[in-house]
Amino acid sequence: MVKIIKYSTITAITILLLLFHTIQAWAAIDPEATIRFTGMVGGNNQETVYWTSVTGATSYTLSRTADGITWTTLYTGPATQYADTGVENYRNYYYKVTATDGTTTIESPIGKAFPPNTSPHDYYDQNLGACASCHVTHAAEGPKLLTQKTGTRTCLVCHDGTQSKYNVLNGTVTLPGSVLAPTSSGPFGTLPPASNTTAEVYAAVYYDYNGSAAITAVPTSVHNVGTPHGEAPGEMIYDSFFMARQLDCTSCHNPHDNGNYRLLKSLVGSSSGEQTNAIIGYAVTDTGTNQEIPKYVSGTVYFCGTCHSDFNQKAGSGHRLAKFTEQTGYDLNANSIDFVMHAVNIPNSYNGLTPRGNYPYENGNLVVCLTCHRAHGTTVVEQNITRSGRLSTALKRAPGMVICEDCHQKTDNP
Repeated sequence: MVKIIKYSTITAITILLLLFHTIQAWAAIDPEATIRFTGMVGGNNQETVYWTSVTGATSYTLSRTADGITWTTLYTGPATQYADTGVENYRNYYYKVTATDGTTTIESPIGKAFPPNTSPHDYYDQNLGACASCHVTHAAEGPKLLTQKTGTRTCLVCHDGTQSKYNVLNGTVTLPGSVLAPTSSGPFGTLPPASNTTAEVYAAVYYDYNGSAAITAVPTSVHNVGTPHGEAPGEMIYDSFFMARQLDCTSCHNPHDNGNYRLLKSLVGSSSGEQTNAIIGYAVTDTGTNQEIPKYVSGTVYFCGTCHSDFNQKAGSGHRLAKFTEQTGYDLNANSIDFVMHAVNIPNSYNGLTPRGNYPYENGNLVVCLTCHRAHGTTVVEQNITRSGRLSTALKRAPGMVICEDCHQKTDNP
């Protein structure tokens, strides 16, 4: 009887061990599983990061970068949150987290943080009050329960510099030490009275790099908030509804973060053949020069090209007449045929020369739309005649032919 019990006990233990290992095998990470961030909660020189639990994961690894190049491992272990006390106020940070079971590893999309602030644009799992930043349930003034009459004015509740480090009216950003610096996108201008919901912008206050002196400067050209999309140069817009709709902040930005750089929309409904577009980039703080420098990785040309697709011309286009757009699914506007256009997505080295000036590029050296033009507005005063015959400063980063000369250097190399 004793022997039977012993054998039965051994058999039971063996079965339990087999079941345990079988359950462990079943609990391995599904290769199709996903992991994402659920919270980025800012604090004074601190960012608390939260992410989802993954079935079968035995360990998570959290990493951080401030420039998109150098990643620092902050934590490895079983927890699904981490308080990062190694951050600096008013410097942008980017995070990624991986989950592993020892064999399979999955990685999250990149998360963005802006200490000491908590962004209301994402991570609603932890940031439960974020919705109330823009929406009100029973006393809304605008469509979609917006707190203001228009999307643009709702954005400006924060982005006038009062509740966000990005002041799009003045074109400034707050850097570490509360230093004000001009943004790469430039100033939009100040708003007219609230009763005027069409002509949205008309003037600006612009700051120098150190933010120590305010200089009043009226933007000479802006992305005209309040004007119809159909006025965009370089595009035949097929969608009549979109063509007539007025340009506002949400024409380009998605207030509910989709993972793209600067909240840029992955789908801009401006033409037939709409395409989803991922815009990858990093806004890098340089306290040595008091700048926030955009480091674009991919997608910017195609984003601009959804409304200005005619200008997406590749290598050699400076020597040939345009007969088609390089943007798949977009026809060339009849007004653009037989124009020679500067190429984009080409290396910035011309005849072996290194460009002067600190201009934005994609992947370090590719010329894109934003290399020469600002996204929001410019205060340069020298106008050029556009191909439509209008006088405009065309959102240029520098007056006259300064940008051309910085790359082509004809004065020194005729």
